[in-house]
Amino acid sequence: MSSKWFWVIIAIGTISMIVVGMSLHNKTVKESFGVVDNSVSTSIEEDKTQVTPFSTKKSPEAETVGGLSLEKAKQVFKDVCAAEDRAMREAEPMYSAAQTQEKLTEAVKYERALAEKYRSEVLAQYGITKEQWAEILTWGVKQGIELPSLQ
Repeated sequence: MSSKWFWVIIAIGTISMIVVGMSLHNKTVKESFGVVDNSVSTSIEEDKTQVTPFSTKKSPEAETVGGLSLEKAKQVFKDVCAAEDRAMREAEPMYSAAQTQEKLTEAVKYERALAEKYRSEVLAQYGITKEQWAEILTWGVKQGIELPSLQ
């Protein structure tokens, strides 16, 4: 699987986790997606404050994403992708050695833990919150930012 598709899958998973988090925080899943009485709001006029979980919040200046300049947001995106690539490389030996479903599950958990650790380190380095990261991630995927190749 190419690195680009890997990151698209990671992005979708991350966005899904954010949506679930939103629904558990204050809203039901239906409310999170704007579904009321099994009908989807299709008119902006109906609710001008409605924001779907997959939209990139427009900042006051079109030159920012997640409160960062486009260049800085792009660098954060690339650095987090590189950190998650590192986690994947470090977990690779466990995948190769996995002879049972249990060992494969352990390898997946190990990779996810490493990815979370390395991602958190990068976000801390830049002073980025998880909410900002979610916005940057969505923007980066929509922009088709070239991902760093696996090293």
